[in-house]
Amino acid sequence: MGKKIFKKPPGRTPTSQQQGALEDLVGAKETVFQKIFSEDPKRQERALMTLASVSLGPHLALDQFYSPELLKRLLELANQLTTRTTLFAIDAIKNLCVQAYLMGKDSLATHILKEGGFLDCLLTIIDKALTLLKHEHALPLPQKSPHNHDLYTLAIEQCYLCLTELVHFIEQGPLLQHITVGPLVTGSLSLLTNWTEHPYLGMKLFKRIAAFLRELSLDNEYIASLDGLDTMVEALVDSLFIENAEFACNLLAYSVNVQRYSGRLRDVGIVGKCVEKVFGLEEGVTPQQYFMKQFGGKYKLAEEKKGDEEESDDNMEEVAEADGKEDAVTSSIEFRKWRSMSKAYASVISLLNDLVQYATTSPEDEDEEFEEVDGDEDFKEESKTEEVGASPISAGVNALARMSITHILSCGKAITQFLGLTQETEDLLDEVQEASLSLVLTVLQNTTLIGPSDYAPILDVIHEFLHLSLYKCERNVFDTLLSLLRYLIDNNKALRPSIISSELLTKIIRAGNYTQGVQQRIQLVQILQTLLTTEQAKHTVFTTIENVQEVTEMLVQACKSGNLLLISHALDAFYDIFSENNYNQALADKQVIQMMKVGLPHLQGLYKGARSEKQMSKRELRYADQALENLPAFIEYKVREMGVQQ
Repeated sequence: MGKKIFKKPPGRTPTSQQQGALEDLVGAKETVFQKIFSEDPKRQERALMTLASVSLGPHLALDQFYSPELLKRLLELANQLTTRTTLFAIDAIKNLCVQAYLMGKDSLATHILKEGGFLDCLLTIIDKALTLLKHEHALPLPQKSPHNHDLYTLAIEQCYLCLTELVHFIEQGPLLQHITVGPLVTGSLSLLTNWTEHPYLGMKLFKRIAAFLRELSLDNEYIASLDGLDTMVEALVDSLFIENAEFACNLLAYSVNVQRYSGRLRDVGIVGKCVEKVFGLEEGVTPQQYFMKQFGGKYKLAEEKKGDEEESDDNMEEVAEADGKEDAVTSSIEFRKWRSMSKAYASVISLLNDLVQYATTSPEDEDEEFEEVDGDEDFKEESKTEEVGASPISAGVNALARMSITHILSCGKAITQFLGLTQETEDLLDEVQEASLSLVLTVLQNTTLIGPSDYAPILDVIHEFLHLSLYKCERNVFDTLLSLLRYLIDNNKALRPSIISSELLTKIIRAGNYTQGVQQRIQLVQILQTLLTTEQAKHTVFTTIENVQEVTEMLVQACKSGNLLLISHALDAFYDIFSENNYNQALADKQVIQMMKVGLPHLQGLYKGARSEKQMSKRELRYADQALENLPAFIEYKVREMGVQQ
């Protein structure tokens, strides 16, 4: 299994409204800090909520907020453990660390965590809260305080949520080793193995600990010396039901990773048993099917939203009514079941994905993973293993993947877009879908378990997503979907005619004009370039001037993006798709050749800047260099052919 992929958490790209709030926060920094350093708990809470709610991205001027004095004060507030201030302070420090990681300031994040004392603070809070909970539990009933019990429990849960998010960003090295073999993890394992001694701790807290251990175990060689909790995991899988499924699956993933890194992984029988039980929950329906059955009628469809809804006098009442319905949904037993089911599905499918990669990757492949590669051949099909491998582990993984692939593909299906879903609900739907599509892609890339007869249902899933869920184009699941589509198109020429003659092509073109993310737009340009340079495309796609103009507009907007790599791909697509004179009218209508002539010096400046500032890899720079080198010849060719005025 390869290096951790640092994906931006969903929903964190600031809107213009959020960006305005960020600017207001920068302007009000002194006021926020004054409240944080005050002795008034209510003022502290409000200020900490403001700081903790800042969007996590490179849009905050982190240097304007972070200071040793601020960190010291936040740690003091977190350690008090007397009011909710503790929770907000933990969240604020965690957000500072995550912002630092997202901005590439790893050394600052490491300093806050280790030298700054945040890791020690989290350990202290967990130990203190556990001690206080034990004391609270021993009190006579009249003296018990539900408020204190909830505060201490929430503080521990918050610490583990924080740790889970942070270890996602930490690569192999001293800090990861420090966390893995330190008291935070050994204490967590002790809590799990002696859970009967802590009747005052609920299943929700144990789920948080299991999720942390699972995230910690990913691509972490330091876990080899830890207790894999094998006996506990076997018992959990044997007794798996919907309420404990999330807990069991996360601990199973942790246990399998410990066995793998310690060289004790001999078979995947327990994984197969877990997969069978999880996929059999609620009579075998997928999380999406369960959601639609239980909650589909409780939400308003996005397509039913009126264009003038914002101006309606009854709009506030409608919002309040929607919030009430959402509260009724998320507090229901059915929702809790769906949430546990969804997390279990995502966990066990991700584990399967890891095992397929592990069973099909040799040490030599891992060494080559980070080597420089010439050309743009990321998705070109190489060797595949017919049966994943010869070892018992490989054979078991092969059997599991073959048995599960149809059900897993069903989990990748999109559902109708609803209004009023909470962020948690959206994220869970995405998490299951992304895990499923990622596994399908991994199986395609590494095995022959999926053959041509299986491509049609995969394309149906892609088509359905682009039809129902294009609004998710800024989410990680959309990246996975495009990677899957591109792999199929690049490696299966026989598929291209059916895509060109279907509605899927229209959806792809629409996505190209709708999507804003640079990497997604590059993927879409490459997909369309491959499809539209086939012989059939000349007779099927560009039968009307409207079709040509839509593709032209997509490439023109890409060229105006200011991103050199995206521009280079768009230029390359122009060279390939518009080499024929049949489409010159579209180039004339959009004044493409004039735009290219005017923009050439600017592009050359972009290239020089990227090269001097080392903004791109060597391979990307070579690609951009070639695209720019071909531009003058393309302009000259089209000027002669079209008679464009010099």
